[in-house]
Amino acid sequence: MLNLVRRTRTRWLAVYTILAISLLITLSSSGVLYFEQMHPESNIRNFGDAIWWSFSTITTIGYGDHYPVSIGGRLITVLLMFAGISLFVTFTGLVSSSIMQMRNSTERRRELEILHRIKSLEEIVEKTERMLIRVKKDVEE
Repeated sequence: MLNLVRRTRTRWLAVYTILAISLLITLSSSGVLYFEQMHPESNIRNFGDAIWWSFSTITTIGYGDHYPVSIGGRLITVLLMFAGISLFVTFTGLVSSSIMQMRNSTERRRELEILHRIKSLEEIVEKTERMLIRVKKDVEE
């Protein structure tokens, strides 16, 4: 039951992270376009340019073909960089945590199987000892 809760929680966190990334890209694209659209030296002129800039900025690739020149656009860039790194770190942590949970549950199943086998062997040893004691008594009589 606990594993089901953990898996469900991990899936929802992954969904929330993906939604947050999507929302962040959309909002930052809109914001940077608002500041850059009317700036005479801007190279971000439409929503397609703004989306491309957001993706390349949030992933820290930053090709340099689109970049903000206004103060507002640069401020959004800094915020997007920090938020992007934070979200991708969170997503990476979720994936690695999920992998570790699967690994730990497999190891736990193996441990339980080994414990079950040890218990079975202990029962066999006890039965054998009792049999040997009976045989010894029969031989002595």
